[in-house]
Order: sequence, then C-alpha cells, then structure tokens
Amino acid sequence: MNRKEFLLELWKKFMQPVVILLVLFFTVQFFYFAVSTNGTETQTIYLLTGIVLIVSFILLLRLLYSISTEWYKSLLSPKISHYLVTLSHKLNYLSPVALVVLLYIMWLQEAYIAFVIIAFYFIADVRKIILDKMKLSKE
Repeated sequence: MNRKEFLLELWKKFMQPVVILLVLFFTVQFFYFAVSTNGTETQTIYLLTGIVLIVSFILLLRLLYSISTEWYKSLLSPKISHYLVTLSHKLNYLSPVALVVLLYIMWLQEAYIAFVIIAFYFIADVRKIILDKMKLSKE
C-alpha cells in the first residue's frame, strides 16, 4: 500500500465520518438556534427549506415522468412514440421562456435573491439545451 492509497483509506474510514458527524451536529445546532430566535436565521431556514422542497418536487416529477414515458412507449406504436419524443424536445425550449418571465416578475418585485437563484436555473437550462444540440450535431 503506497502513501496515496493509505491516505485515501484513512480519509474514507476515519476522517470522512468525523467530518460528516461534525457538519450534522453544527447543522442541527444552527436549526435549533434559528427556530428558537427570530431574525435572519429564521428567514434563511425558510428560504433553504423552500428551495429543498421545490428541488425535491422537481426530482420527483422527473422520476414519475421517466417511469410513465417508459410505460407509455411500451404500449404505443413507434409512430406515436416518435411524435411524443418530438413534442418533448419542443417543450424543452419553453422552459427558458418561462424562466425569463419568472425572472422579470422577480425583478419587478425586487426579490433579488430569488432572481439570482432563478438566473442560475436559467443558465443551467440554456446550457443543457446547447449541450444537447452539440451532442445531436456530433451524431
């Protein structure tokens, strides 16, 4: 066993669990403090909880969508499934438009934190579309 493997094993078996436990301890302590007092910590908790709930809901919808499309593809004819795939590709282009509308609304309401978060989602969505186009052009 060389030095690199030893350090990797040391990290995986001892240091990583200790770091995770410390992070969990301080997170629980922060949540307790934030809930017991009023201030910016409470607002931060509400914001983070909202983001986690929204992302979890989106991931659940994506999972349900993938399961249902596999099931529908097995039932439908190839021609109809091709039309559904084409429709889903066209609907992918509508999500950046919806995000731009949401960005505009957040800017008018002066919700700058929400604006920044939605802007990151918009950039990621546009990047995904560009990468999909590049992948299709290479094939």
